[in-house]
Amino acid sequence: MGSPYNQLADVKMLLFFTEIGIVGIIVLAVLVIGSLFVEGLWCRYLCPYGAMLGLVSWASPMKIRRDVHTCIDCDRCTKACPSRLPVASKLQIISPECMGCLKCENVCPIKDCITMAPTPKTKVNGRQFALVVAGIFLAFVITAKVAGVWNTKLADEEYRYHFSQRDNPAYSHPGR
Repeated sequence: MGSPYNQLADVKMLLFFTEIGIVGIIVLAVLVIGSLFVEGLWCRYLCPYGAMLGLVSWASPMKIRRDVHTCIDCDRCTKACPSRLPVASKLQIISPECMGCLKCENVCPIKDCITMAPTPKTKVNGRQFALVVAGIFLAFVITAKVAGVWNTKLADEEYRYHFSQRDNPAYSHPGR
């Protein structure tokens, strides 16, 4: 983490877009054109961040659940799902592609037919769930800041120096 590259990694990401080369343009063009034919090409099939979120979603105790006794089989939930999951035909959604967006719950005409909950018998309010997730995230951030692992040790002058040296081979990616 103390390498010159990592001390300037955020700037390197910015420079990828501000000083984009031919390879970057080709990759972006392939993604844009591919997205015209395959919905969600990057987000659904290629994004590493999305894969990580999918694993977290899969391991989550909270699942989208459908009450078969109150369901009227209108299929609105399945049509509203951005991940194209078969919500209307499942008791619960166990899929790394479920983001917990609650669009299926929002379009359902029957109250409490589709819910996000840890068990079929419990009910969790979407806003409360979002607040709990945000609270857990903030707890991690605050803990990291208090522990001193979140803050950069680079002074502004050091950062300016590293920025001026950004084209130096010592600042290239360590894998090269």
